[in-house]
Amino acid sequence: MKNKLQKENKYCTGCGACFSKCPNNAIKMIYDIQYDFSLQAEIEKTNCINCGLCEEVCPVLNDISNLNSEKPLCYAVCADDVIRKKSSSGGIFTLLANFILDNNGYVCGAAYGENFQVKHILISKHEDLHKLQRSKYVQSEIGEIFTDILNLVDDNKNVMFVGTPCQVAGLKAFLGKEYSNLILVDFICNYAPPRFIFDKYLDENFGIDNIEKIDFRIKKYGWVSDIHQIELKNDDNIYIKRPNNDAYQRGYHPRLYMRKTCEECKFSGFPRQGDVTIGDFWYIGNYNANLDDKNGTSLVLLNNVKGNNVFQNIMNKLKVCEQVPLDLLDYNRPVKVNAHYGRNRFYDLIKKYTFNKAVDYAIDNKFDVGIIGIWSERNYGSELTYYALYKVISNMGLEVQMVERPRDVVWKPNELPILFKTKPYPEYSLCFLYNSKEEMFEINNRFDTVVIGSDQLWHRDLYECFGKICYLDFVRSDKKKISYATSFGKDDWTGNEYDRYEASYYLKEFDYTSVRELSGVEICKNKFNISAEWVLDPVFLCDREYFEELALKSDMIVPDSFIGVYILDNSRTKQEILNYAQKTLDMELNVISDAFTDDIYKEWDINIYKNAYVEDWIKNIINCKFVITDSFHGMCFAIIFRKQFIVIKNENRGVARFVDLLTTLNLQDRLVSDVDNIRDLLEIEINYNEIDKILNKEKDRSFNWLKSALLSKKKSNIKSSDIMLDKMNEHLFKNSFNIKNIQDTINRHEESIKRHDGEVYWQKEAIFRHEEAVNRHEESIKRHEEAVNRHEESIKRHEDAVYWQGEAVFRHEEAVNRHEESIKRHEDAVYWQGEAVFRHEDVISCHDNILNNHDQKISEFSTEILKSAAEFEKLYEEVKILKKKVDELGIRNRIKKIVYRIKH
Repeated sequence: MKNKLQKENKYCTGCGACFSKCPNNAIKMIYDIQYDFSLQAEIEKTNCINCGLCEEVCPVLNDISNLNSEKPLCYAVCADDVIRKKSSSGGIFTLLANFILDNNGYVCGAAYGENFQVKHILISKHEDLHKLQRSKYVQSEIGEIFTDILNLVDDNKNVMFVGTPCQVAGLKAFLGKEYSNLILVDFICNYAPPRFIFDKYLDENFGIDNIEKIDFRIKKYGWVSDIHQIELKNDDNIYIKRPNNDAYQRGYHPRLYMRKTCEECKFSGFPRQGDVTIGDFWYIGNYNANLDDKNGTSLVLLNNVKGNNVFQNIMNKLKVCEQVPLDLLDYNRPVKVNAHYGRNRFYDLIKKYTFNKAVDYAIDNKFDVGIIGIWSERNYGSELTYYALYKVISNMGLEVQMVERPRDVVWKPNELPILFKTKPYPEYSLCFLYNSKEEMFEINNRFDTVVIGSDQLWHRDLYECFGKICYLDFVRSDKKKISYATSFGKDDWTGNEYDRYEASYYLKEFDYTSVRELSGVEICKNKFNISAEWVLDPVFLCDREYFEELALKSDMIVPDSFIGVYILDNSRTKQEILNYAQKTLDMELNVISDAFTDDIYKEWDINIYKNAYVEDWIKNIINCKFVITDSFHGMCFAIIFRKQFIVIKNENRGVARFVDLLTTLNLQDRLVSDVDNIRDLLEIEINYNEIDKILNKEKDRSFNWLKSALLSKKKSNIKSSDIMLDKMNEHLFKNSFNIKNIQDTINRHEESIKRHDGEVYWQKEAIFRHEEAVNRHEESIKRHEEAVNRHEESIKRHEDAVYWQGEAVFRHEEAVNRHEESIKRHEDAVYWQGEAVFRHEDVISCHDNILNNHDQKISEFSTEILKSAAEFEKLYEEVKILKKKVDELGIRNRIKKIVYRIKH
């Protein structure tokens, strides 16, 4: 099951569902001491019968059916003051528990056990309720409580289970069905630290055996989250702990102890796991001040009908109860949260140091030693020498962080040591890149000791390229400054008098100074009037096993027997040497070149292994039979792995460092310049027994010097110049901050102007389009006016026609009297036609009004006019029909009335 969780990138919550379900007791709940000490399920394979029930019941692996509401009713509630005084927040848990206990039920929740181990227990008496009250900021062990609950609910007993969402999900998965007599209550869970963390804190700070009582979330200072008190045996004092005086509180709230399973919690969102959800209603006073009297307010979510029914039974006992918007929960834990950025480092530190130191270092990003150098440089030797220095100092039990040159230098740094196939440092051991040397002043807050690394950092020609950081002038005098195996790169130091004075001034501020070449000792003495120790490069001090582990990560395929070659700079002479060695030794060449340039690939006709990682580079030396190189570190690793080798002089890269080391080891004959020098060397075997005697002595001397420098007390204190430096940097930062604010303001104004210009443009476009529309409307109105005039003329003609028709009606009066009954049948129709005429007159009136306000009503007016015209035409046709009928009927009197109504 654990393998399946890992395969799906999921994490055991320690809910205990599989432990309780296993029919053969093959699952044990153990603490993961390898990582974060979480309580997790572990299968004992000897007892496992492969039934698969553990995987089937796991709520992390499976989506358990959840019909709870996605948007439950949300309440802010307060119990009476007596209950709240004993509670962490508003007392809702106590009221729910009392309801169950009053009905002869059982309540299950987290309680302190022996040595303050937190476990879930069942109670059935009111006098035991205090065991379950108040928060416990630690992971609770479920044990066999799920089985006990199953037995009780099957026996028709009322039970209320209170736990984290994952624990509630675990119980639901274990039971496999709903029980009407089981009330599930989950709470808004920030996260639950593992027991190991809590135990270590208690034992180191108080001694677990000395503790009488622990209470989290006491209300001595009101309703606050970051407080607890401890009472000791044989001590009348009560110790109040808050983040300012307690490491546990300081680390808990920024989620320093958060387990990965809590960070990736599957159960913290909606729908909730419980029938009821409870928690602190933080900041509810911002919504309604009457809901927060500073003594604690609980939130309640009613996730289903069962939860609502239980809540109805206790509502009358609440001092405050008000339904509020669900989105006010945003001040509690959101669905997705991230652990403190120092979490992984904390779990590494806690295995080596005291609890308080682990918290202090992880929270404040503190380290014992900062190594400053060019550890991300695209150069195999540079990356390996810093890796070795990191390992050597770390193995002394010191916390080390790597600091690169700032971003604004000529030779830019990289975020990572890019030549490594896999990052060889822990995430937290690489400092972020500073933007400038001035910003690097911040390291004074994090390191007590600063080491400038090896390689050619004091090379005068590279001083400005690397950002002028090599003299540590940004490090205060109260910090220990050490140089280890730092190189000048040449036999002599070039620079004018000002450069020499500057270097001398800052190098005298170093507490311990060592160099990689004997010539560097003389430069320090003659140029800067300081004493320096000659020491070996860090790669010699580092255990070979670390390099061998790197080589195992390489995918490079090498021959069974070959010459390992590492050449930085191509030349005809070097090609001749390689060709001669290949022919003489009758072995293949496996060539790796400088990672900085591809030019050598184009120039050589020798096959070169391209894009090699550091791991490949190491493997090339470890697995070869013979080494040929023009590199200092190529030579160093040939010696470390006891290889037969020759070194080709590389004047461009400095010869002194080769000569000093080879002379010390009596290997100076291994330094060659042409083919003639190597003929005998290919046959003469190096006696490494004698070499190792010398080398081990020098390694011990160099290591002891470094160890003494690192572990000794600081010699000097802070100086007035440091105060000046502080003030200058404070002023620089303030100015840079102000400049940044001004620039941000300018940028915002420019953006605003840009947006305003855009708005003006579109407003002009809109006005232009509006003017065109107005012109079109005016044309339309003109056309409508012409149409109205035509309609009026038409109406006049219709009136004349009606008049003459009336005359004709009078002439047919007798006929009308004879057909009175017939006219009565048409009277209603004519009446409604007359009403239509009146509506047409109203429409014409409306059209007149519309003409006065054409911008708003022109479309409606046009429609109505057209409609009116159609109806008039229809009326005219109807009148013609009527006239024909009148002619036939001769009904004079009725027609007079109709004419009168039409005219008026």
